[in-house]
Amino acid sequence: PGSKKENWLCLGSVQGDPRPFVIHRTTLKANFVVPLLELSEKTLEFIQLCEPSQEILPGKLPLSLRNVSPLPLVFSLRCPTPFSVDASEFSLEPGESATVQVHFSAEVSEEKQSMKIRTNLLITYRDHTQKDK
Repeated sequence: PGSKKENWLCLGSVQGDPRPFVIHRTTLKANFVVPLLELSEKTLEFIQLCEPSQEILPGKLPLSLRNVSPLPLVFSLRCPTPFSVDASEFSLEPGESATVQVHFSAEVSEEKQSMKIRTNLLITYRDHTQKDK
């Protein structure tokens, strides 16, 4: 990230003269920006309680995403089973927010044992190599 500057030369030569000469000089400047998303929560916690005679209902929690970068962001969200999201593709302008519902639905075994499942939401940006968890 940051500013980069590079000088480019366009060289030419005349038949019979091996020495190149400068036709044009230009300076290329670019400002590289890291994509930044602000999440409303760092951790989402789901608890499913099993009662012998009741159906186990899947849980869902909202997660807000805000583009805090100076450029528009196009990105996708992915999470492994038993988690899922109700939307996976986003395009946010600087300062713009979106909310996604994160769902949890663990299949309960016959023994109905307690378990902890920890995983990360993966954020992949279009046109950028950075990936966030």
